[in-house]
Amino acid sequence: MKRLVVIYCLISSIVFGQENFKSGGLIRPVQANMDVIYYEIFIDVDLEQKYFRGSTSIFFELHKPTNEIEFDLVNQYRVIGVYTSGGKKLKFSHKNHLIKIESKKEIQGRTTIQIEYEGNPPVAINAPWVGGITWAKDPDGFDWVGVSCPNEGSKIFFPSKDHPSDRADSVAINIRVDDSYFVAANGLLENQISANGKTTFMWKTRYPVSNYNINFTIGKLIPVERTYTTLNGHRMPVVFYVNKPDLDKAQKHLDIAVENLSFHEKYFGEYPFYKEKFGLAHTSYLGMEHQTINAYGNHFKYDTIRGHEWDWLMLHEMAHEWWANKVTLSDWADYWIHEGIASYADALYLDDRFGAEEYHKKIAQMAKGIKNEKPIIPKRNANTDEVYQGDIYSKGAYLMHSLRYMMGDEDFFKALKAYALNPGNTYANFATTDQFISFFSSYTTTELAPYIKMHLTSTDLVNPKVTNMGNDQFEISMGIPFSIPVDVEIDGVITRMNIDRIIINSSSEPRIDPLNWYLKSK
Repeated sequence: MKRLVVIYCLISSIVFGQENFKSGGLIRPVQANMDVIYYEIFIDVDLEQKYFRGSTSIFFELHKPTNEIEFDLVNQYRVIGVYTSGGKKLKFSHKNHLIKIESKKEIQGRTTIQIEYEGNPPVAINAPWVGGITWAKDPDGFDWVGVSCPNEGSKIFFPSKDHPSDRADSVAINIRVDDSYFVAANGLLENQISANGKTTFMWKTRYPVSNYNINFTIGKLIPVERTYTTLNGHRMPVVFYVNKPDLDKAQKHLDIAVENLSFHEKYFGEYPFYKEKFGLAHTSYLGMEHQTINAYGNHFKYDTIRGHEWDWLMLHEMAHEWWANKVTLSDWADYWIHEGIASYADALYLDDRFGAEEYHKKIAQMAKGIKNEKPIIPKRNANTDEVYQGDIYSKGAYLMHSLRYMMGDEDFFKALKAYALNPGNTYANFATTDQFISFFSSYTTTELAPYIKMHLTSTDLVNPKVTNMGNDQFEISMGIPFSIPVDVEIDGVITRMNIDRIIINSSSEPRIDPLNWYLKSK
């Protein structure tokens, strides 16, 4: 998601005037009984009143017959009615951000429920970290509207089964807004219908998509497009929906986007959504990895090394198309898979483009921001409030850095690409930490599990200690209850050895892990 130095302090700020919504946790049994297949979302946006009038049809399959169904929608909205696909009204209640639907006749198999609602949506306090709807003005003073809900979930703008363990197979996003405005959203724009001074933009994505990544942006946006040929020869659009005042900057930005796509494909495989697009929407907030429509608000502030320019924000959010949008978790306990691997990709880009020195500088920069005050994975069945912290980015990335050393470059990069391409944890399927450990372990003879589990589920770190035993002998201990491979510099020569505790001969004090492949106790 966002730059590491500001993330956790922003999300931790106290929010006044709005409830701190969260996503995930232990799924309710009624919701566990259903699998959402398709959402058809319609929202009529009143720009002046900052008001939504919405209707969502939810096509889902029940695992067993039931008389009760539940969907999530925040209380700010008034639910007008709940209907069957045949138009029959159903009895419901709407309390505690939950719509409970009751049917006298038992519901079974595949069915559709339509929910009509309206209201003033929750306003983003500090998008995207404390999300909601952002109502802003573009540089020319025209309305701009954006959605961000990575930690709050989709219930802030449409009724849904708002849990990470269920992704719809496809979604239609139909947004009606005043004529002269444009709406950018996930997937492909299939139609525009104008009537009575308003235009409905009809977008559709046919890829599985997480609820928090379903998105739309409204503004005086101008599409700037070019064609990109993927690693496997598929031609696809790369589109920037840019504010008019910055139209002259769009072509250069797309040049950088195409170069970034090529980099990511090299390490993670073909761009995951080539049948639709890689899209950027100009936003008033910093950024977010909305699937095929990444939010971009970094104001074209490019980083430069040796004359080469890139945009860290676009690079990072683009990585999420693989790590979050294609490889997706089902439990927020594993949030580090999204953010840690995407953050590691930021360092990997510097390695690929500029070499090892810049790579290690980036890793060292990440290390400075690691607090290590609580585990990255504190529990299973976690909600976003319980796991969202800066360390899922930086400490998660450092884990990937350590695994690269432990496995060696050849095996590590084979495993990394294979994991991003593996059908068992991509698209409709989900990734978990245990599955990650098993998958990467299958690519190496090095024992990975004890180190990965320590790194993620505790605050214990490698704590090397060198004790002079006299007579040119030194005892080395790693401060952990298992052995790991480590570089030891002995009399100017670096040797890789597998140790937890060992006595070596050396005429001078040996150095342990001189390149800092492991995160150590401070």
